[in-house]
Formats: sequence, C-alpha cells, structure tokens
Amino acid sequence: MIITQINFNNTHLIKPKIFNDIRGLFFESFNSQKLNSIFKTNIVQTNHSFSKKNVIRGIHFQHKKPQHQFFYVAYGAFKVVLVDFRTNSQTFLKKKYLNLNHQNPLLIHTPPGVGTSFLSLNKENIMVYLVSKQYDPKTEMGILWNDPTLNIKWNCKNPLVSKKDLSNLLVKDIEFNNFNFVN
Repeated sequence: MIITQINFNNTHLIKPKIFNDIRGLFFESFNSQKLNSIFKTNIVQTNHSFSKKNVIRGIHFQHKKPQHQFFYVAYGAFKVVLVDFRTNSQTFLKKKYLNLNHQNPLLIHTPPGVGTSFLSLNKENIMVYLVSKQYDPKTEMGILWNDPTLNIKWNCKNPLVSKKDLSNLLVKDIEFNNFNFVN
C-alpha cells in the first residue's frame, strides 16, 4: 500500500497493491498493521451503501462520537466531496473533490470532523466504509447538499436526495466551536 496525505489536514489517500490476472483483480482493502501509522483506532462497524445514478448522500459527520472513516468504491463511480468542520484546522470549511471508481481502486481515510458526501455517477454504485465508532443517529449531523456557504459544484441537474438529507442544516446555522472532534 502506498499512503499519501492529501492537501486536506490529516486526510489520506491509499493506493492498494492490485493483483490483476485473467480472472479479474484482487486487493487488500484494509490491514490494521499496514495502516496503523495513520489509523490508530479499532474498526467497529462496516457500512455498505448501494446508490443509483445521480444519488447525493451527505454531507454527514458525527459530532459527539466522532469517527475515523475509511472508504472505497466496491463497484461503480462516485464524485466524493470532503468538507472540514474542525474549527482549529487550516482547511476549516474547505472542500476537497475526489473522483473514485472500482476500476482504479483508491481508498480514503478521513479523520473525525471531516464530513463526507458523494454523488453516484453510474447506473449502479457501491461504496464500502469502515468506521471507528458505532453509528449513533443522535450524534449525527448533516449539512444540506446544496449549502450556499460551501457552494459545492455537483454538476448534476436532477439529483436524488433523501428526505432526511433534504432536512439537513445550513453551515450558517451551526456553531462548530461547540464540537470536539478528537477521537
């Protein structure tokens, strides 16, 4: 695995060693010994998300039980948007765009306080993510996908967004200084 820190304050891009042959491909998607230098926590939950084309999910983060997240595309393609909600970070309220697909597997590690969102690009798309704390709906927060402060360029005319995500908050209505994203 080749681990590089992307220009987004303690967020990492991991390129796994890929083994290709006539049957297809194989790669190790998570190895705690190899990733311990960046991901010093236990994985307690794995999530599997299937999305049709033009689905936007997020922008989500846990504010009382902050999580490390480690995710990759199992099938399809996604435009991933990361947003830093850590007030003490040099990238506070900045966003990072990443294009991920299953044909060129890349894995992303985000620390607590970095929100994630994605747009599914193909007819069928599967995202797998591992987290360091159990999901707790009472400590989850979401930012509206089209928040004017963030001004994310989705380039999607008719996105499919859940009722829950349509009721997410605006950045201007959140007091981020009340959150402690240390995990």
